[in-house]
Amino acid sequence: MVRKLYLHAGAHRTGTSSFQLCLAANRQQLESEGYDLAYPGRDGAPEGHLHLRLPKPSHGEDQHGAFVGKVTRALKKHVSGEDQPLVLSEENLLGLIIHFFSGRLYPARRKRLRVFRDGLEAVGAEAEHILLIVRPYEELFVSGFRKHAEDNAVEPFETHAEAMATFRGGWPEAVKALQNVLKPKSMTVVEYGARGTSSELLVRLLGAEAGAYVEPGYDLNVSAT
Repeated sequence: MVRKLYLHAGAHRTGTSSFQLCLAANRQQLESEGYDLAYPGRDGAPEGHLHLRLPKPSHGEDQHGAFVGKVTRALKKHVSGEDQPLVLSEENLLGLIIHFFSGRLYPARRKRLRVFRDGLEAVGAEAEHILLIVRPYEELFVSGFRKHAEDNAVEPFETHAEAMATFRGGWPEAVKALQNVLKPKSMTVVEYGARGTSSELLVRLLGAEAGAYVEPGYDLNVSAT
């Protein structure tokens, strides 16, 4: 039997941490409905233990197999049974926020997705539905800069503005990569301003048969001014 994957592909600064908190708040309900859950805990989401090691632009194709092995081992920690559906949320799946500063939006997206796809195959999973939240580029880059600056010494925003204004890649390329590499049965793309609550997004991800889910009680990952 094929294990169905319901993937929240995250994307930075689009409410991913709140969505992962929503998964944590509804863990008992989701598990009673037969879902396995996988999400990281980097922003404090309870029981978030997912840790995917994915290649960066500097990694060569000769390292593909080693990364697939790491991803496979990580996924095996979050699946049970032979065909238990898996709900997975990860904002770093497409790439890292640091590349925003050099004017590149997820330059290693296909390389990372190919590793992820092969890891999924190793645990018998295929993408059933992908949910991606997108945000206007100017908002995305400013918010990303603020978040990175919370924990890192950075040059003024104006130093990076020109590279960001002439960036390469974009949401259409990200969507195409998700479709072409993971080949989901269906995919939903939602604009950040119209995303609604995290519990509403969860219903959209899982489909019409999803149960009633609660909204997390507080927000995570709010960036500084």
